[in-house]
Amino acid sequence: MAGVSRGYGYNRRPHRWWVKDENLDLGPPPSGIIPLHPASPSYSTAVLADSPNLWWRLGESAGTVAADSSGNGRDGAYVGSPTLGVTGLQTSDADTAVGFASGKYADLASAAWMNTTTITIEAWVQLTTTGAVQSIVDRDASSGSNRQFQFRINASDQVEAILWDSTATFWVTTGGTALTVGPVYHLVATYDGTTSIVYVNGVSDGSASHSGTLYTGTSQPLALASNNNGSFQAFTGTIDEVALYGTALSSTRVAAHYAAGQAPAGPATASATAAASATATVIQQATATATAAAVTTAAATLRGSATATAAGTATATPTHVAAATATGAGITTATVTQRGSATATAAGTATGFVTQQATATATAAATATASAGSTVTGSATVTAAATTTATATQPGSS
Repeated sequence: MAGVSRGYGYNRRPHRWWVKDENLDLGPPPSGIIPLHPASPSYSTAVLADSPNLWWRLGESAGTVAADSSGNGRDGAYVGSPTLGVTGLQTSDADTAVGFASGKYADLASAAWMNTTTITIEAWVQLTTTGAVQSIVDRDASSGSNRQFQFRINASDQVEAILWDSTATFWVTTGGTALTVGPVYHLVATYDGTTSIVYVNGVSDGSASHSGTLYTGTSQPLALASNNNGSFQAFTGTIDEVALYGTALSSTRVAAHYAAGQAPAGPATASATAAASATATVIQQATATATAAAVTTAAATLRGSATATAAGTATATPTHVAAATATGAGITTATVTQRGSATATAAGTATGFVTQQATATATAAATATASAGSTVTGSATVTAAATTTATATQPGSS
């Protein structure tokens, strides 16, 4: 590698320095040597770092075995011929997923390792129907107290964890986000002995306090995509990357798993053209373009795309497979995260802000602000000759 001196070498995968003379301590790498293609977070690395008790990747293309990738040999069985080999739900991995419907599920016989007193349940899902209870993972029964947990989507389309303690008392933790058909969701439930939390796309979506250990006496099998096997409360849609842990993952680790599942490895491109000052910053297969006669900044991460073009000042910042476009003769800002789209066009000042698969558009001859945030599939559009503000915080438009 050009510029490497004093016996240094560089190994691109993983990014590590090596020294030709193993007995010679040369200290840190020479300054100015930077990997051109930094590795994106590895989902496999993130999961295995937290020691899962079970990890069904659901990447089989044929057969009846749901292979366990945790290293513990806890393979499950597909029942009723669910659809194998469907498109996976992570942008970071080409691994496939499984389509489930009524009477099509996977299970694993009850075992002592399942009887943990704290827990994390994790899955990536994509719905094809709403308005009904859909079980994702459970050790449940149709009645009685021989139960440990059910991780599900309730009839209001919210993620929900129902847990039973050693006194057969149960409590429910419900999220606040209404899930919809189409988007991919990373769903997690945790319980640490005092607090249960449900997460949607790496962010806490609801919590409940309950002091007590999980019930460890149940003989119920582990069921995927149905409640207690069969067709009761069947999940309809795609499930990917199911994992169980004997501990409650921290919010930091949950967010890290989500980010790793969204972050593809690969080259990035950045382009900056300006008569004054232009800055383009990009990582992980993203594209950033900055073109300006004055000052323009475009930053893109995680396969995002940012375009900023202005005769004055324009700023576009997207992340997570998002797109932001800012075009203005004055000052324009478009900010977007998580598959959203923000477009701001103004002769004066326009600001578009969007998160979680929403769309915000601001067009103005003076000042316009469009904000679609905090929830999924929101849409806000502003067109004004003076000052106008539109905010969409629930699915729909404003």
